[in-house]
Amino acid sequence: MEALIGRLAIQHGMLTMEQLAEATRLQARKRDGRRLGQVLIELGFLDFEQLNALLAEQRRAFEAGRLPSSLPRTPHLTSAPPRDPLASILREANARAATDVHLRFDQPAWLRIGAELEPATAAPIAEVDLEARLSAATWAALADEGQAVEIIEGDGWGRWRLRLTRQGEGVLISARRLMALPELGALGLPGRLALLTNHAQGLFLVTGPRGSGKSTTLAALLRILSEERAAHAIALGGLDLPPLEPRRALIDVWPMPAPQDIAAISRAALRLNPDVLIFDPLRCEQGVEAALRAAERGCLVFASVASTSLEEALTRLLIRGPAARRAWRAAALADQLLGVLEQRLMPRAQGPGRVLAWGLTLSTPSLAHALRAQRLSGVEAQLGARASAAMGGRHVALRETLARLVKEGLIDAGAAGIKDTPSEVEADG
Repeated sequence: MEALIGRLAIQHGMLTMEQLAEATRLQARKRDGRRLGQVLIELGFLDFEQLNALLAEQRRAFEAGRLPSSLPRTPHLTSAPPRDPLASILREANARAATDVHLRFDQPAWLRIGAELEPATAAPIAEVDLEARLSAATWAALADEGQAVEIIEGDGWGRWRLRLTRQGEGVLISARRLMALPELGALGLPGRLALLTNHAQGLFLVTGPRGSGKSTTLAALLRILSEERAAHAIALGGLDLPPLEPRRALIDVWPMPAPQDIAAISRAALRLNPDVLIFDPLRCEQGVEAALRAAERGCLVFASVASTSLEEALTRLLIRGPAARRAWRAAALADQLLGVLEQRLMPRAQGPGRVLAWGLTLSTPSLAHALRAQRLSGVEAQLGARASAAMGGRHVALRETLARLVKEGLIDAGAAGIKDTPSEVEADG
């Protein structure tokens, strides 16, 4: 009913869209139960006589079971379609196959197309353009926490995740296009990863630099889970799943809590007795301990970790938190780790787009021993020396798949960090 009050006020010319957006943001920030009409009066946008008239009109509309159709409208609502620069930018991004859009108010947008950033031709977006499109809860989160996330979609430009971050006096907006989840094979990942969803418990890590597709891999694993296993999964964090029809699994997506709340939220999740728990990302001491405890209690845990190597990812999990608890974390990792997937998105040698390179390390007694002893320096080289050269081994180095992609002509040797000589490519391939 409060939405109708705002609509009626605008239709009668008593209020502008900008004033309504300001009032709803203030109402959301205060969170003290004040009605929208009271906020509008306090801001001086309406007086008591106008509010009473709007309430009477609202009551008549609901009694009649319809919205009034004869209300006079302000000229700017009837003379032209509403201005929507954001839709124009996203429509252009969709047409140019961009995966990400970076915006600041009143500045040209930039599109990520493949590995390159290119300027958009659409007009810049102003803050007022975004106020009416995003929810009051999003603006309240931005005001209170300095960042917020909302998913939007529309005809002609698809479905996007908007991440707003306040930086000084300005706001940085990053939009990522959300597409239907591909299968693991379509991502370029080995099909045997699907077998991980059958484990009853343990911890599997998806690692790589920021923007390497870790969340997409986790979401693809969840898709397999939803189709093949009768299970309850709770995902904490940045997974933006398109609508999935859970054929067998029940999947709940919870927002990632602040670091100080992760332990409590994880305990709340575990009280629901889920079969699978997903952390996206796993980046603080509380999250690491919550993930390890969940695995020890019988959950299958998937987690993403920002890192540049297998050794760095495992070291980060060990050193997070008090040194006195490091021995416990080392033992828990040794007992519960199922494996680690490393990812890189490499620019294509020919044409736009990127290719996924991966390395896979499944748990072995030698890796468990290194974890328990907290001796991870050079662990990847040690595993490589023990693994077979075949791609079906327990350890497939990231370098091996990079060399294979170079040999197939999909990526450049220079971008892969491989000497462009036939002997090395053959040796690594």
